[in-house]
Amino acid sequence: MAFSLVRARKTAIALLLAMVATACTSGEASTTDTTTPDTTPESVPLDDLETAEDADVDETPTPPIGLTVVNTSDGAIELLWEASRSENVTGYEITRVGRAGTTERFEVGGTSFVDTGLEDGEIFSYAVAAVSPAGQSGRSENVSAQVGVDSNPPTTPGRPRIIEDADASVAISWADSRDISGVSNYIVRRTAGEETVDIETTEPQLMDDIEPGIIATYAVAAVDGNGNESEFSRSITVLTGRTSNRILIVVSQQADPAADVQTNRLHTELLEAGYVVSWFEDDVFDANVTDSGDVVLLLGDVEGEGFDWNIFGTDATIIGLKSMFVQAGGITENPPKLDRTAQLDYTPPGGEEREVALTTTGRPKPVVIIPANEQVETLEIWGRVVWDNTIAVAGLIQKGEILANDKEAKGCRAFFPGNADSLAEQTEDAWALLYEFIDGVEQACA
Repeated sequence: MAFSLVRARKTAIALLLAMVATACTSGEASTTDTTTPDTTPESVPLDDLETAEDADVDETPTPPIGLTVVNTSDGAIELLWEASRSENVTGYEITRVGRAGTTERFEVGGTSFVDTGLEDGEIFSYAVAAVSPAGQSGRSENVSAQVGVDSNPPTTPGRPRIIEDADASVAISWADSRDISGVSNYIVRRTAGEETVDIETTEPQLMDDIEPGIIATYAVAAVDGNGNESEFSRSITVLTGRTSNRILIVVSQQADPAADVQTNRLHTELLEAGYVVSWFEDDVFDANVTDSGDVVLLLGDVEGEGFDWNIFGTDATIIGLKSMFVQAGGITENPPKLDRTAQLDYTPPGGEEREVALTTTGRPKPVVIIPANEQVETLEIWGRVVWDNTIAVAGLIQKGEILANDKEAKGCRAFFPGNADSLAEQTEDAWALLYEFIDGVEQACA
């Protein structure tokens, strides 16, 4: 009412000033009769001196706060909240959302609500808004509740990430898990060779004291206050004592890199180069496990249906050693397979040009034909086969470029000659070139 009080005071002062001005300018000065007719209006409470315009001014109420679940037993969920600070509130509207997305609304006059007739195990999310003649407030924060005893596991924790490295320890952290009953602790599963150890921690991070030089894989599960355990997160693999925060996700036709000599070699050398590696089989890979700080290495011709478009949904940097990558990138319709042997002129960014011998599969086909860069204007070519200068074999498309499929590259898109099969035949120089290419792309896209 502060606004009305100010106007009322101004109105009263104006009336007094007008009376004084009338008395002083009436033209008849009275020196004997000190009494004058009482023309002062009847006393009116200041709160009632609002104009018609003031009466129409009525702001929407403030949202309620402190929405809390206080009971979930006997087939009901009971809620309490703090009243809106506004004085014109006439009631509250509760919005309830079920697990299937069904939405219902209820109106109450006070600051509590009991949702009855529910079945044990059902889960609902609630929010509350204040209602007044001027309209409805914004909604409170959501709360979730399960009827009866919580039997649902927490959400799966995020993929672990390296936060610090040292000669004799590995420090990892992960995105919090969520649960109606609250997360009581996490289980970090470390696998090194044939040994598996579960480590408990109450915080979403862990400093693991472990000897250097060990290849260790970490995954995390969450446990709630009722003992329900989530699924384990996506894993990361590190070489202890050499780990850094460089995340590289390898997508292959096989889930276990140790199952093949050459992919196992690639896996080990990436770890020794300081990468933290997550290894996926293509038919279970999900682009949502990546973020802009990751580098994704595609090996061979992946087989998952729609996979080529799924992988392009991430803003991570992607390096493809596969025909589908280049084709989906809109650069060529020909699989990038070199002749049985080829020599590469390669100039790394900021480096000196050199020649490297490459070997590939036995079916010679054109590589990436780019006539005048008509399809990708800012393609950066780092390597060419010496026997044909119109054919690029290593290059980079920057983030934001429009590909031939009219889709924007959400992250850097790079390609390297050959595929997973050709790794078995590569020279030491070619292997070194692959790692150098990965580093060069990572730096160019940082």
